[in-house]
Amino acid sequence: MDLVVKKKKVSLIKLIRIWGIAFIIAIGGSLIMFDIINSYLDFYSRSDEMRRAYIANQKQIIKREVENISEMCMMYAKVGIKFDKDKNIQKNLLKTISKIRFNNDGYIFINKLNGDVLVSNGKVFDGTKKLWEVYDKNPEKTKKLFDKEYKVAMKPDGDYIYYSFIKLSDSKKESPKSSFIYGIPELQWLIGAGVYLDDIEENIIQIRKELIKQVQTKFVYITLIIIGLIILFLISLKLLTNKLINDYRLFVSFFNKKALSNEEINRNHINFVELDRMAVYANKMLTELLKSDKKYKDLFNANPVSLWEEDFSGVKIILERIANKGDIITEEYFDKNPDVVTECLSAIKVLNINMVTLDLLKYDTIEELKQNFPAILNKNSIQTLKRELVAIANKTSFSEETEFVLKDGTIIPAIVQFQFVENFDSIIFAITDITKQKIIGDKLKRSEENYKNLFNENPLALWEEDFSGVKSKLEIIKNKGVKINVEYFDNNPDFFDECRSIIKISNINKATLQLLKYKDLNELESKNNSILNDKTLETIKNEFIAIAYDKTSFVEESELIRSDGVVLSVIVQFNVIGTYKKILFSIIDITERKKTEEELKKIQMLKSVGTLAGGIAHDFNNILMGLFGNISMAKTKLSKEHQSYKYLEDAESSMNWATGLTKQLLTFAKGGTPVKEDIRISQLIEEIVKFDLSGSNVKPVITYDDNLWLADVDKGQIQQVFSNLIINANQAMPDGGHLFISIENANLSEGSPIGLEKGKYLKIKIKDEGTGIDKKHIDRIFDPYFSTKQTGSGLGLATVYSIINKHKGYIQIESSLGKGTMFTIYLPTSKYEQAENIEVPEQKQSFIRQNAKILIMDDEEVLLNVTSDMLESFGFLVETARDGKSTIEMYEQALHTDMPFDALIMDLTIPGGFGGKDVIKELLKIDPDVKAIVSSGYADDPVMANYSDYGFKGIIAKPYLMNELEELLNKVLLGREAERQVGREASRQRGKK
Repeated sequence: MDLVVKKKKVSLIKLIRIWGIAFIIAIGGSLIMFDIINSYLDFYSRSDEMRRAYIANQKQIIKREVENISEMCMMYAKVGIKFDKDKNIQKNLLKTISKIRFNNDGYIFINKLNGDVLVSNGKVFDGTKKLWEVYDKNPEKTKKLFDKEYKVAMKPDGDYIYYSFIKLSDSKKESPKSSFIYGIPELQWLIGAGVYLDDIEENIIQIRKELIKQVQTKFVYITLIIIGLIILFLISLKLLTNKLINDYRLFVSFFNKKALSNEEINRNHINFVELDRMAVYANKMLTELLKSDKKYKDLFNANPVSLWEEDFSGVKIILERIANKGDIITEEYFDKNPDVVTECLSAIKVLNINMVTLDLLKYDTIEELKQNFPAILNKNSIQTLKRELVAIANKTSFSEETEFVLKDGTIIPAIVQFQFVENFDSIIFAITDITKQKIIGDKLKRSEENYKNLFNENPLALWEEDFSGVKSKLEIIKNKGVKINVEYFDNNPDFFDECRSIIKISNINKATLQLLKYKDLNELESKNNSILNDKTLETIKNEFIAIAYDKTSFVEESELIRSDGVVLSVIVQFNVIGTYKKILFSIIDITERKKTEEELKKIQMLKSVGTLAGGIAHDFNNILMGLFGNISMAKTKLSKEHQSYKYLEDAESSMNWATGLTKQLLTFAKGGTPVKEDIRISQLIEEIVKFDLSGSNVKPVITYDDNLWLADVDKGQIQQVFSNLIINANQAMPDGGHLFISIENANLSEGSPIGLEKGKYLKIKIKDEGTGIDKKHIDRIFDPYFSTKQTGSGLGLATVYSIINKHKGYIQIESSLGKGTMFTIYLPTSKYEQAENIEVPEQKQSFIRQNAKILIMDDEEVLLNVTSDMLESFGFLVETARDGKSTIEMYEQALHTDMPFDALIMDLTIPGGFGGKDVIKELLKIDPDVKAIVSSGYADDPVMANYSDYGFKGIIAKPYLMNELEELLNKVLLGREAERQVGREASRQRGKK
């Protein structure tokens, strides 16, 4: 074996001739290859388009055929034909279907949902044999195929499946196939039709043959052209070289004289500009070479890495001699021939050593280290030397851990390495002291045990798996140019299952077993598939993709199924530890967090809808106020016997219905703060049930504790809640049934699973025996404008949810189809305990002073007019103001006259100016006894719920009737002594408790 190869010199002219011919051939070959590649790319593009078009067309055909057959079968079922009883009709129908054909191997097939064959490959069966019994060559594969068909048949609209199957036209060939499956549960049938996806290949093969003929013809023509160009090139080159050969030889002889010296080339003897330019570069190169040699020596000596340069030319001669004898140079060879190792060691010449090496080995000078070179080696070092010699013989670089002996006898671990450079006799060794790394390595070994303990006792669910097999599988297909994505796994389910099967679970900690409720690793491994669902499988696909593209970390939200069937929402994260042989998974249970997020989404959605609804309700109430007021005024002008009086009353009833609608809209408004009072919830529910179930065949069953706490709620809003729920329950039981309602006291502690604050609540359950709600609709049941009823508005349950939420309560629904629905509601209780019945002293109606002076503030002209008309019909003196500033000025001016204002009615909000809330602050400064009433189309401020806290004497919501306005003014102007007596009596009763 030659260690030093002498490079054969080549004539420049010959080289030009060879490269010229090679260039012409390369150009011609490139043209040929370019044309061939373009032709084949076009061919493959056309082939792919033909395949896609063919497959899409065939899939439409089989889907249409299956749908037509399914419709025909359903038609038979609808007209009352029972196939189980009339076998003759069934046989005729199946026989008709079996004759339907399309393409070479296209048939309709029909199986029962239990696997019995009815029609297959144009044959009719009696339905007593299973599909895998009929095709018994590979029953397991056929059974798996039927399982696919069954799963797709259970989908409402059917679907396609992909598999491979033997062709009827060629029983030895198994081809890819796609079938469309549709299930008819009424008949317990599944109907399908399939098409082989490779039927188009014959046309493609024919196109390929024509393409090959075209390529062959083009190849012949281009070859002739290349030969002609080569002949022309050789003739031209011959003519050119005859003119330049003398000058070239002169230049070569000139360089031969100067090549062996360090003297620069004398450019005065050069006659040609091109050769003179080469001489300039040669002189520069000589100068730079001298500079670089100095730089190299400086860099070598100043390098912070331990460097050692040795002359191995003598060693190469020894190794060449051994190779020429036919011996194979290996480590075993040197073990058997220690004399050769000694000979090689003596042939090594140390050329240079930098200061870092001297410091490392504890020597003072380079000469001292050279003289003691063998002393720095021990047994391990000698073995390393043998492997170095093998690397040099094989012309490869080298790196290995070994040992060196210091001057004081200390042995240190080190890594020695060199980069092999061919045709260079000297080799530079780099030596790295790894004493500290070895100490750290020992500590790491000890920490491995600590890691195991930490892994097992960690409160976070941890899971170690070996993915090295999966990585290898993925690398194989990736190297074939396959793009690995979710679609690839969907189209290749067998490959995906194979990858899953080779995953090895290394370890699982206690927290994981507790999370999934398994006893030990063996039990979990035996039921590994039981913890997976479709979302988990999607996560596994994404994990495979991350690993395929060398990702070392991964995180995704997914799901796992607990041993008791509960689906957990989790965050799955993995990190690669070193290699893919060890991947550490962490699993964080976010099930409760997901529930909380869903609740927050509902609240945010209600707030968004509420902003819109509040604005609509506000404007609508102002419109209704104008209508209400004018209708009320019109009624006062007519006698009850007038023929138009009844129409006005009907209009007023319709207006009441419109007002109820705006109240529902107001529930969504960002205001709508409940005006709370203490009520007996049992009494309220009994009244609502009696009214809403009147005349129905639903029987209420109400149970509650004897000492129920009082509820602290807005009576009107809570009445709306229970009315909606009871009406829904009644509609869910058209054939009658029982409506169970239970009420009990509930004292919740901190950290309640339903998320309510600590305190006392009333727990109400409303359960019906109705049709129930599909699970897929449960999560949207409280969404605005979502309804499972064709005539529903979608506001009922959304209103319920919004009201309960504004009361700082809680509502939960449990339902399933055919088993009824149950709502569980928590409502806050009063700070007072249950009060005794209080007799309210009868209040004698007083009449308002006829000449009372009233000031009205509103920005709507229509509302000012209608309210003024109402008040003037009572005999009041009325003045109006369009904004807060005018109101304050008018009130202050009148206060210093003989006729101050007796009361004010103020709109809560005035666009672009002071509203009632701001005006009352200024009026109280002027007159602490001001009697002001606040009015609004909706409440986006706590003022409406707590009006007295802001200085108002009363509140009236738009729209309102004349009698409501009259009653309120009566209370505000004449006082409420009777109500104050009731308040004092209630306080006295609570004191007794």
